[in-house]
Amino acid sequence: MFIFQQVLDDVAEINARLADEILRRASTEPSAKASNADAWQSAADFFGRGDADKTFLVERVTAAMRQMNRLSGITTEDFEVILEGWSVVNRAGHHHNHHIHHSSVWSGVYYVRTPAESASAASRDGAIEFIDPRHAAPVTARSIRTIRPVSGSLLLFPSWLEHWVHPHYEAGERISIPFNIYLMPRMT
Repeated sequence: MFIFQQVLDDVAEINARLADEILRRASTEPSAKASNADAWQSAADFFGRGDADKTFLVERVTAAMRQMNRLSGITTEDFEVILEGWSVVNRAGHHHNHHIHHSSVWSGVYYVRTPAESASAASRDGAIEFIDPRHAAPVTARSIRTIRPVSGSLLLFPSWLEHWVHPHYEAGERISIPFNIYLMPRMT
């Protein structure tokens, strides 16, 4: 299954500032509703609220996109790349329903904070699970992939890849920044 996965180094301070900002928004703004069952979700304006931490994250997402584009043969010279992101706060018992991301080429998520990172790797608490919907995929391909992210995890995947997030039951919030990458034809 075609999923980019990286744990970013030296992001504790950045993650602390991002978590403070996201939790402040979650305490003052209503939740947007999408696949987030009970979780708080911001409007899709995360990257439009520019600062150094978001610039850092945009640079990492862009680097991951370039790798995925190169591996999949996508060229972007004739396209404008548009990055859209939002923030999510999941507390104990919250989860995300089965979904895909429409109209974008790539989707992904950055994990700002994950609770109980020492929990068993066999546990699905807070895990994101992907399923390959292609019925003609080779029998040797794994049709389901489960990833238990840690703080600093960056995932990037094709937007058509079906996925969901299992609830977590640990103390504390799971804070993430999901995003979509659109390629819009340039007008000449």
